[in-house]
Amino acid sequence: MHELIFLGTGCPNGSKQRGEASIFFDGLLLDCGNECADKLVSLNLINNINSILITHLHSDHIGDIGRLLSLIALNSTRLKTINLFSPPGFSKIMDKYTNMSEILSYFSEKIHIELHEGLIKNKYIGGKIISSYEMNHNVEDYGYLIEFDGTKLFYTGDTRKCAIPIKVDYVIHDSMSTESEKGIVDDTGHSTAKDAALFARDVDAKVLFLTHINNDWISNNTELIDEAKMHFNGEIYIAEDFARFSLKSKSELYSSLRKNRNSIKKDRV
Repeated sequence: MHELIFLGTGCPNGSKQRGEASIFFDGLLLDCGNECADKLVSLNLINNINSILITHLHSDHIGDIGRLLSLIALNSTRLKTINLFSPPGFSKIMDKYTNMSEILSYFSEKIHIELHEGLIKNKYIGGKIISSYEMNHNVEDYGYLIEFDGTKLFYTGDTRKCAIPIKVDYVIHDSMSTESEKGIVDDTGHSTAKDAALFARDVDAKVLFLTHINNDWISNNTELIDEAKMHFNGEIYIAEDFARFSLKSKSELYSSLRKNRNSIKKDRV
């Protein structure tokens, strides 16, 4: 079973309902916002991490990386290698804000970081193939394509409306608010539910997860769902902190969708 676990689904500084950006998927950690490490500890997942995929260098996506690496080292009984992928500049940022070099030096017998800065293509990690694509944020920002069992999952990180030349099955997309906040959403380098839906439609996805949601602007999740449904016909879910989703293989996903369509046809007869 391939399980997607949302740890933080909100905007900078988080809230009681939504923490800062972070998602766990089969040994991969997608971004590492504040409080990410404690959430992983509470779920007993610290020892399960083998790779960290950073979309960009804003603090709400990397703020807990120092504590996380410390806990991984403390919980390791032998030298553990962590692959860390990010846009250029990660090492300088982390040395400045979390003293990561000191942390790694202190724990050098327990943890080794393989740092990959820049775009990657078809990197084989833990039984999965990972590639990155440039997105459209206010800083250099990568989206990550994760291929497993013939199935494709794409995580955008923070981005304005953009396009990539691939087809995927699942999309996790920035969805800060609705078109009612379009101006400020664009200005801050983010997407509306409509933007997310159009992206999912263009990459031929079957399932869309909306995340990085601003609770100050959205009083009811149905606002996001209703807007996205106007532009995307697949399944749509609002990500919540600690929500879990079992991702089906491509064949299982398409079989399930065919059954749903047939059921709808019968209901209409």
